[in-house]
Amino acid sequence: MFAAARIQPARGMTPLGKAALALASKGMFVFPCVERGKAPAIHNGFKSATTDPNIISGWWRRFDLNIAIATGPQ
Repeated sequence: MFAAARIQPARGMTPLGKAALALASKGMFVFPCVERGKAPAIHNGFKSATTDPNIISGWWRRFDLNIAIATGPQ
């Protein structure tokens, strides 16, 4: 798990990206959904959910994607 102080939003990070990093810092596995929608914005959907701040920063750096939280066993 990542400490909140160690996760720094990337320059140009969208507001939802910052929120995704905050959720991930609490141990929630997140993945992006299309803007204003519920469909996954990545190929493997919830199977690609992560708490890795580098991956999350990449997903939300350019687009204001929705946030989804993977539930159930990882």
